[in-house]
Amino acid sequence: MTKATTIYALIDPRDKTQHYIGKTIQNPPQKRLRQHIKNPATDNLSEWVGDLEVNGLKPDLEILET
Repeated sequence: MTKATTIYALIDPRDKTQHYIGKTIQNPPQKRLRQHIKNPATDNLSEWVGDLEVNGLKPDLEILET
């Protein structure tokens, strides 16, 4: 059984800019989003997610390709 690869973007809900492009093979994209929020992979991503959280927001997830 082959699993689909999903390419996704994390989008700022305030201005709709892309802040991160990633891919996932084993995890559903929504689960991967929760992982990014809980444990951001980079300092820049951590700062951005933290800023969103302070403002009561979360990144939007956009599927770019499957």
